[in-house]
Amino acid sequence: MTREIAAEALIRYDVPVFPVRGLEEILLDKTLSQRRFDLEIGSTSPFLIDNLRPAVNGHVPNHGQNTKQILMELGYTDDQIIKLSEEKIILCDEESSNDA
Repeated sequence: MTREIAAEALIRYDVPVFPVRGLEEILLDKTLSQRRFDLEIGSTSPFLIDNLRPAVNGHVPNHGQNTKQILMELGYTDDQIIKLSEEKIILCDEESSNDA
C-alpha cells in the first residue's frame, strides 16, 4: 500500500492525515519555490524565506533537558517531578535535574 492510498483511506473516515515526505520530495515541491522558500543544507540556518535567513539563537535543548525547570515553573514539587520521572511519564535529563 502506498502512502497516498493509505492517506486517501484515512481521509474517507475523517481521520486528519498528511503524508510525510522525504527531503528530496520537499526540495522538488513547486509550492515552496513559488513562495520564495529555499532550503540550504549546511548553513547555520538552512531556511531562506524571502531572501532572509532567520537567526539561530543558541542550541536546541536535548530531549528532557528543561523538563524539571518547566514543571517547577508550573508549580510541580521536586517529589512530584521525581515520581513522574520514575513512572516514565516524563523524561528528565539528569544534568537538567541538578540545574533547577
